[in-house]
Amino acid sequence: MKEPTEPQTTDKSKDPNERFLNLDIVNKTLISGTKAEIKELQEFHNLSNETMELLIHFQTLREDAHQQSRKESKERKETNPTPTEFEKRMGAYIEDIEPHMRDALKLIRTKGYSTYGCGFGEENTQFVGCTQNDFEKLLLPKEIKNILEEKEIEVEIEPDMLSLTLNQKISIEELKEIWDEIASALPDLQRHAPQSELPTANYFRKQ
Repeated sequence: MKEPTEPQTTDKSKDPNERFLNLDIVNKTLISGTKAEIKELQEFHNLSNETMELLIHFQTLREDAHQQSRKESKERKETNPTPTEFEKRMGAYIEDIEPHMRDALKLIRTKGYSTYGCGFGEENTQFVGCTQNDFEKLLLPKEIKNILEEKEIEVEIEPDMLSLTLNQKISIEELKEIWDEIASALPDLQRHAPQSELPTANYFRKQ
C-alpha cells in the first residue's frame, strides 16, 4: 500500500480518498466497508482483486481474534482476576493474547525469549517481537521452512523480530499449527524470560 503522507488540511482540492492512508480507516473499511468504499480503497492503492480478497480475509480473522480475546479477558477479570506468576512477568493475562498465539507464546517465553508482542501485524502479516536480540542467530529447521513454503508464507528473521507474510488464505487453525511448530523449533535460551517492563505491563502488575 501507499506510504502515509503529512496531512494537508488547508488544501480543499486534495483527493478525499487520501483517508485511505490512515491504517485504522483501511482496516475498518476492509471489515465493514460498503462495496463502493472497498472499491475506492482498492483503486486508491491500485490493488488486484486477489490482494483485496487476501487483505479482507486476514483482517476478518484479526478482528474475530481480537473480539474473542476481549470477551475472554473481560470474563477472566470478572471471575479470576489474580494473575499467575507467568502472567505477572509477561505483563498481561493470557486471555489478552490472540487465541491462536497463546500456546506458542507460552512455550516461547518458557524458552527464555523476551517477547513484547505477537500475532496479527499490518495487512497480511504475523509476528513475534522481542525487546532483546533473541533471534539474532536463529536458523529455522528445513522442515519448518518446507511447511511455510507449501503454504506460500514468507518468513523474515530480524534480531528482535520473527515475522511471516501470508500470501494465500489459510484458516486460524492453520495459523495456530504453524506458530506451534515454530515455537517448538526455537532453541531454548536456557534462561528465564525477562520480565516485561513495558508501561502496559507495569500498569498490569500494579492493578
